[in-house]
Amino acid sequence: MGDSYIQLSLGGFSVTCLLFLSESFPRIFGEFTAPSFTANNSLIQPGNPYGEPEQWQFQAVLTKAECLTLRNLYREHRRLNNARLDSKILLIDTVSEFEEVAPRTRATAASPFDTVTTTGGYVSYFARFYAVFQAAPEFEYWANGSDGSALWSVNLSLIEAGGKVAP
Repeated sequence: MGDSYIQLSLGGFSVTCLLFLSESFPRIFGEFTAPSFTANNSLIQPGNPYGEPEQWQFQAVLTKAECLTLRNLYREHRRLNNARLDSKILLIDTVSEFEEVAPRTRATAASPFDTVTTTGGYVSYFARFYAVFQAAPEFEYWANGSDGSALWSVNLSLIEAGGKVAP
């Protein structure tokens, strides 16, 4: 299998993040809320009946050209959002597999990342999501590449938006 990546696409803009500066997975689980009890000891089950939205928080290394594309993608996202138009970003995550009760409810990533594994009634696969920015990307000069070009680190924070990318 090739290098894992996270790809963000909106309109004519697309950025692929290949180099991550953190050892932890970019996609994080939603917060767990512990159950509580009433005065007569009845269980109160917290949680969202539709599941918690997936979240991504990561730092990636991009070239200057990729940073400009990402800035334009963010500006397009904000423009569409402010105009009350569809501003969802297509996010393809081939870094961490998505797990859910079978059958699969989302589209898989492109080949060679399109394998679906079934174990004990659950499926796991690299998936496509709709997401929105939780905050503006933060850019910082990182280093010069082997060809002398500037490389930038960018902090990204996204959350799954409503709707699923249909299989």
